[in-house]
Amino acid sequence: MLLMSADSARRKIFLTLIEAARRLGNVPFKFAGSYHRMPEVTKRKPDNCEFLGQLDVEALAQFYRDARMIVFATRCYEGFPTVILEAMSHGLPVVCSCIGGLPEIVEDGKTGLLYEPAMLYELADRIRTLWQNSALWSKFGRCRAVEGRENYAAEGFTESPAGDLRKGDRGEQKNR
Repeated sequence: MLLMSADSARRKIFLTLIEAARRLGNVPFKFAGSYHRMPEVTKRKPDNCEFLGQLDVEALAQFYRDARMIVFATRCYEGFPTVILEAMSHGLPVVCSCIGGLPEIVEDGKTGLLYEPAMLYELADRIRTLWQNSALWSKFGRCRAVEGRENYAAEGFTESPAGDLRKGDRGEQKNR
């Protein structure tokens, strides 16, 4: 399991994740990042949570290789979080809230699972569903990797800054 966030402004979200972990006692949760400014989060963690701290590039790559999924829990309107691109590059399915641009990136039921922000029971249910169904997380992960290569390859971002970021529209001029 992989859960990441980097700033203390997400304190309430982490408390929600901690509570989801408590409800899913048989699922290991591993957090990467700096949490020293959120002592209440680390103090309230159940036994199935592990805080790994800041990881260097090699350790982060290993972290992704060992993960079964990534959970990107947010109540904020996110644009295009790097952590989701990293998950794609490692073929990991994503569980995330259906807010902002996230449903544009994570296709519910195809590349991951979405839940309503702040709905703890939905978050825990989505994590449980992927954790218990290895065929489903494997299928989602394969779809993530293919979608990442097809839609978000580096050349698609550099060919036309004015065009759509998706590789399918390389910024060709449309008849107006």
